[in-house]
Amino acid sequence: MKRAESLEEIEQWSDNKSSGTMLLAQNEKLPGGVIFADEDAPQPPVELKMKLLIECTDDSLYFEHTFNSDTEYEEAEDIITRLREKFTLKNVDADTIDDKTS
Repeated sequence: MKRAESLEEIEQWSDNKSSGTMLLAQNEKLPGGVIFADEDAPQPPVELKMKLLIECTDDSLYFEHTFNSDTEYEEAEDIITRLREKFTLKNVDADTIDDKTS
């Protein structure tokens, strides 16, 4: 199993794949630490942790990343939308992907 360092790397890897299953786990969390603010202050940033495992008959690829900005996450969603044209998407919990990658 290969580990991808970026979603762009996943797109390149998938260019010569015709089908497979894409397992996707996403978890939102607030960053650690104490945040002091009043009710008019902007909301604290949310981190989104994504794990992605694409399984094909001859190969598989794993990707994990924590997104800290909406823009970065939206770009990732665009890439995942394109990947859904090629791979069957299954939304799973992170433990399912951990079990398959450990």
